[in-house]
Amino acid sequence: MSPALTLLLWAFEIQDSIFLLKRMAYKIRHSIMKTFEQMFILM
Repeated sequence: MSPALTLLLWAFEIQDSIFLLKRMAYKIRHSIMKTFEQMFILM
């Protein structure tokens, strides 16, 4: 495999993992917001 191709695949993998991390962070933030809303309703 040529170095350029390896580098390209590596870049794609990094982008993919960044995307997954962003999605995870979004889900966590979303659930935290939901929890806060429920706490405020209970108060």
